[in-house]
Amino acid sequence: MEKLFLLAEYVFDPVPVTAASLILAATLLFYGRRKEALVTTITVAGTLLVTSALKLWLALPRPPDALISKDGGSLPSGHVALISALVLSLLYVYWSSWGKAARGAAAALTAALIGFVAWSRLALHLHYLTDVAAAFLLAFLFFFLAVCFAKRRL
Repeated sequence: MEKLFLLAEYVFDPVPVTAASLILAATLLFYGRRKEALVTTITVAGTLLVTSALKLWLALPRPPDALISKDGGSLPSGHVALISALVLSLLYVYWSSWGKAARGAAAALTAALIGFVAWSRLALHLHYLTDVAAAFLLAFLFFFLAVCFAKRRL
């Protein structure tokens, strides 16, 4: 299981997740889906900026028994924040085109993916539970604000 968590360390790193989010937003713009592109951009960019600022400002130490060495503060988890922002944006993009069963399955898969990434951060002793919870809440807050803003603007 530890190897799976180490793989998650790299696959769900904020850099590739942010790159995937930018590709998603650009693709949405290309296809004329401005509202979805705006929600994705605000959600991911806002989450990334505030997560980075909080890590620098708070500079809280990571757990002392971390299984791998990482730089940067502990609160909030960048991995959980960015994957949450991306998958919440993806749900928003496709939600209206799915039926009831597909929506339920997508919501469950979203929760499972976010849960897995959070669990991997805890299992590797890179974060405390408060770090991953705060990261999800931060991403959800930006997602909520982005949806509200997009509904008023577009």
